[in-house]
Amino acid sequence: MVDLNNLYIHGRYIFDGILHIYNTASGVEFNACSIFISAKMKTISNQEHSAWMKVIIDDDFDNATSLRLSEKEEDYIIFSSSKKEKHNIKLLKASEAIESYVDIIDIKVEGVFLDKVKYDKTFLVYGDSTVSAYGNLGKLTDTKTLFDTDGLKGYAYLTSKAFNASMNSVNGSGWGIAFSPWTVPYRRPLLDLYDKVAPLSGEPFDMKLINPTLAIISLGTNDSYYLTLGVDEKQEDELKEELKGNFHKLFTLIKKDYPNIPIIMVYGVMRERHNYNLMHEVYLENKDDFNLHEALIEGDGLGVSSHPSSASHKEISIKLIEIIKAII
Repeated sequence: MVDLNNLYIHGRYIFDGILHIYNTASGVEFNACSIFISAKMKTISNQEHSAWMKVIIDDDFDNATSLRLSEKEEDYIIFSSSKKEKHNIKLLKASEAIESYVDIIDIKVEGVFLDKVKYDKTFLVYGDSTVSAYGNLGKLTDTKTLFDTDGLKGYAYLTSKAFNASMNSVNGSGWGIAFSPWTVPYRRPLLDLYDKVAPLSGEPFDMKLINPTLAIISLGTNDSYYLTLGVDEKQEDELKEELKGNFHKLFTLIKKDYPNIPIIMVYGVMRERHNYNLMHEVYLENKDDFNLHEALIEGDGLGVSSHPSSASHKEISIKLIEIIKAII
């Protein structure tokens, strides 16, 4: 059984003796003095392949170890040394929320856990494929696979890391805030997951467990393609007003739980230029009531299916970091 007393949990989770991790960049972090550390894990996957995690030791992200998980319980080596050493260990989910989730069944340390990790900042993040970093390791002409996406190289995680903030995210590729042509049914709104654990789980998440410094929202791209489909027997203008109303509802929920925190609305990452005016209207109509800020930042479209590449995610994060610095 996992002992939560020794672990800092990044992101949303369910715990019933087993720690169930869902969203991109979610996982655990701990300090230990040990010669050997292992984790018993498995994945529950919607894909042919499995989920994957990354082990980062002492914040050495360049030399992180990738673990491709099986649907069977297996013990994975996290750290091994000939002598007892002190280290900080991060075990984070790199793959997407909608593809699979991870069960962390046990973490064994041959040695001792040290002081529990603490974070002063939390970034609350709601997003689509732009947050999950869909296809950022692949090329424009590639077909999407489970392992061409590294959420720890996505702009949302990179931005959070730059401020030493824990990222509490709900994300789903193809999902809109209200509607999307890529989901079945069309209306699977991420708005409904505001206080839920993840797209693969309808379980509620206790929003009082976090005290976010700010909120980042990257939604609207998938909605924008839905607007022109002529579905639901509604005209485009009517759907636009509905979309605006759903953004207002999300801002209202955030303000109710966390009064006056800055809300940063990111768009342009997928170069959905047909949607820029609408998103700017959402900003103008809500900025005074919700401490709302906009960040129009374009990606390069060189990843899988015109998503930003890994290099582009890094550039997006640099620009967003400067915007956030000006706000907080």
